[in-house]
Amino acid sequence: MDLESFAAATRSKLQAAYQAAQAKPDDAQTVGKLDMLLQAHEQFGLAEQCYHRAWRLAPDSFRWRYYLGITEFRQGKNDSALKTFRLAHGLRPDYGPLLVHLAEVHFSNGDLDQSRAWYEEAVEADLESAEAHYGLGRVLAAQGDSRRALPHLTRAVELAPNFGAAHYELAILYRDVEDEEKSRPHLQLYEQHKTDAPPPNDPLIGDISRLKDTARDHLNTGVEFEADGQIEAAIREHERALEIDPKLSQAHINLLILYGRAGQLDKATAHYRAASKTNPNQADLHYNYGVLAFEHQRFREARKAFEAALEINPNYARAHNNMGQMLEMDRRFDEALDHYAKAVENQPNYRLAHFHRGRLLLMKSLTSEAIQASERTLEPEDDRTPTYLYALMAAHARAGNRDKAASYGRKALDLANRYKQNELATTVESDLRKLIPGGEAP
Repeated sequence: MDLESFAAATRSKLQAAYQAAQAKPDDAQTVGKLDMLLQAHEQFGLAEQCYHRAWRLAPDSFRWRYYLGITEFRQGKNDSALKTFRLAHGLRPDYGPLLVHLAEVHFSNGDLDQSRAWYEEAVEADLESAEAHYGLGRVLAAQGDSRRALPHLTRAVELAPNFGAAHYELAILYRDVEDEEKSRPHLQLYEQHKTDAPPPNDPLIGDISRLKDTARDHLNTGVEFEADGQIEAAIREHERALEIDPKLSQAHINLLILYGRAGQLDKATAHYRAASKTNPNQADLHYNYGVLAFEHQRFREARKAFEAALEINPNYARAHNNMGQMLEMDRRFDEALDHYAKAVENQPNYRLAHFHRGRLLLMKSLTSEAIQASERTLEPEDDRTPTYLYALMAAHARAGNRDKAASYGRKALDLANRYKQNELATTVESDLRKLIPGGEAP
C-alpha cells in the first residue's frame, strides 16, 4: 500500500490497521477493519481485494459481503456487485439499504422492471426511507407512470425536505404534465439543495462514516447526528471539522443552528460572524441567523439578517415571509403585504405565507382576497391545519357567509380535538356558538 498521498492523521491510522492485518492475516475482524478504513477513504480497489479475503475468512458474515458489493458498485462493476448483493440478500433479506442498492444496480443497468421490484420491496421494508421512495418514484417516472410516481416522490421530500434530487424529479414531473405552478417551487428548492441528500439510514454505512477523518467527513457525521436528535454529538463533529478546516463555512452555518437549538446564543452568534467573514454571500447563513435572532427578540439584528438574505437572493420566499412579520411589528402593513405576496409568488405552496397574507388582508377589510389566500393553506393536512381552518372561518364570518364559516369552524374544531390542541378547540367552539342561531352547541 502506498500511503504517502494521505494526510498525516489518516496515514497513521491506515498504517496501524495495515500492520495489524499483516500480523493477523487469517483474522476476519482485523482484516475487515483495514477494509473499512480503505472504503471510508474511497480506496475502493484496495478495499475490494481485502473484502474478498475477509469474506473467505468469514463466509457467513453479511457485513463483509455487503461492503464488498458496495465497493464493486462504486467501481462500476455492476455484474459482480449484483452477484455479491444477491448472496448478501440470502443472509439478510430484510435489510432495507441492501434492497435499495440492488434496485440502484438494476437501474444503472437499464433494467427498470427489476429495479422497480427491488424498490417496491425496499419501501415495504421501510416506509420511512426517503431514498426508497425517491428511487421508486424515479423508476416509475422513467417508465412513464407519472400517476404512481408522484406520491412516492412527494413522500421523499416530506421525509427529507432538502432532498435536491427528489425536488428535481418532482419539478420535471409537474413540468411534463404542464403544471408550471407546482413545478416552479420544486425547481427552486432543487437549486437551493442541489447536492443535499438525506443521511443514509444504514447502520453499517454509519460504521464506515465514523472512520473518516477529513473536515467534510466530520461535517457529514455531524449532520447525521443532528438528524438523529443527538445535538451535543453533532456539535462536537462540526467543531472537529472546523479544527481541521477553519474556513469550512457550512460548518459555521450548521453550528449557528445547532448552538441555537442548544440555547447557546453567544456561540451561535460567533459562528455567524465567522461565516460572514469567510463567505458572506450565502443567503441561508443570514436567514438562519435572522430566525435565531428573532426567536431571542433581537429584532434589529433579525431584520438586518433577513435584508442581507434578500439582497443576495431576492426570490428567497421564507426571508420574504419573515420580513413581512418584521414590518407588521412596525405597523408597516402595506410593505408587509408586498413581502407576503413575493413569498407566495416565489413559492406558491408556501402555506404559512398564505396564512399571514390572508390574516393581514382580513385586517385591512379586503375580505374576498383574504378568503382566497386562506384557501391556499388547507393542503396538505397536518397539525397546522386547524389554525388555518379557523382563519378561514373568521374570514367567511366577516364576509357574512355564516353557513360557510360554521362549516369551516366545525372542521377546525374536529381537527383541533384530534391533534389535542385544547386551547384552540375551546376558542373555536366559543366562536361557533356565536355563529349558530340560538347559540346551540356545535
